[in-house]
Amino acid sequence: MTTPALTPEAKALLSDFSDYLREQGVDPRFAGAGSLGTLRVLTAQLGVEAPIHEEDVNIIATLSGTGRRHAG
Repeated sequence: MTTPALTPEAKALLSDFSDYLREQGVDPRFAGAGSLGTLRVLTAQLGVEAPIHEEDVNIIATLSGTGRRHAG
């Protein structure tokens, strides 16, 4: 399954989140990659205007690139 292309608004949100992670001392390429990836999928699928529910975030965050749940 391919993720839809990001809108300019979604790209801006991801950039802002990357900046936020850096301000918190987190390198978004490594420690923040999972959070950034989850946000990318949700904003691509739902858009930036849609409310994003915690349950949706938790479900997406537990999936790997193959769509299988991580152990643990």
